[in-house]
Amino acid sequence: MRRLYFFFLLLLCGQAAFSQLATIKGRVLTADGQPAAQVNVTLKDLNKSIIHKTAVTNNEGQFVIKGAETGTFVLVVSHVFLKTKQSVIELKENETTDLSFELDENSGQL
Repeated sequence: MRRLYFFFLLLLCGQAAFSQLATIKGRVLTADGQPAAQVNVTLKDLNKSIIHKTAVTNNEGQFVIKGAETGTFVLVVSHVFLKTKQSVIELKENETTDLSFELDENSGQL
């Protein structure tokens, strides 16, 4: 009987831990309005450079980051031929944050 209670306790704790996660989705475009494919999207700690989650945009410039912790973070959007952008975002429990970015050409890169 004790094992059964322990099993249900673990099940409830696991459910509570997953319920505090957030989702980030968005789209990245170039300055001329075209989808930006293969762009790195990185979720970093606000005060440290700890990387929490990453994604890469698809051919339509779309990305999704699931299972992110709640709190305040920096989202870094970067590509070797485009200028990097950073945005401070607040992720809330069980919510999806929808973002869009427009990146300018990085004329300094070859």
